[in-house]
Amino acid sequence: MNVLESLIESTPPVPVRRVLTGCFNTVVQSSGFGLASTLKPPLWQHEGVPGAGTLTTRNARELAEFARLDSTLAASVGIAAINSTRNEEGLPLKELNARELLVEKGKGGVLGMIGHFPFVERVREQFSDILIFELDPQKGDLPAEKIKKRLKEADVVAITATSLINHSFHDIIAACRKESYRVLLGPSTPVTPELFHFGIDAVSGSIVTDSDSFLPMLAEGTPFRKLAGISHVTLLKEDMN
Repeated sequence: MNVLESLIESTPPVPVRRVLTGCFNTVVQSSGFGLASTLKPPLWQHEGVPGAGTLTTRNARELAEFARLDSTLAASVGIAAINSTRNEEGLPLKELNARELLVEKGKGGVLGMIGHFPFVERVREQFSDILIFELDPQKGDLPAEKIKKRLKEADVVAITATSLINHSFHDIIAACRKESYRVLLGPSTPVTPELFHFGIDAVSGSIVTDSDSFLPMLAEGTPFRKLAGISHVTLLKEDMN
């Protein structure tokens, strides 16, 4: 069973109350609020979400199935639906952001980053080298096709959870060195210990704490790092033992 199959099969068929696809992030509300990055297809394709306009007539399990689709816009809805059903109660969550965790686990070593995260310059001096792999490389980044060859150099690896949306997750994990420490992070991250069965050591995601503040900002085009009404949390594999 792969990671998407596991996440989909463990998603209960609870009613969907709201689906909102913003320009930066997507949210699904079912038993809770689930976030995901909005990965848009090329503009010329004009590709929408299947059944748009009727999604609240479906349940979370049905929308979770969208995560299997090649359409990244639809898969964004699928991951948000999965995240909307994750109950964090009883989990040993820490108010620790991914940046702090990466420094704690890998200071002085090589950091591999799947995705160009905005905090990279704030941590650069803490590592002997930083390898940034990007589908759309900025200056100094490595193209994503170098992952298979170069990621094994990394002692700690920051993996964007959009890898669940674009279906690159398992290829990335396979390219990691066995003893490396791997963190899945970003708004699309399912805050669930399920991921520890698939090569992840920590998940750093977000939970909605104030929907009255959060929803208008998301709907009106606020990028993730400026959203109000959310809390950043981390779940460690070592704390589940």
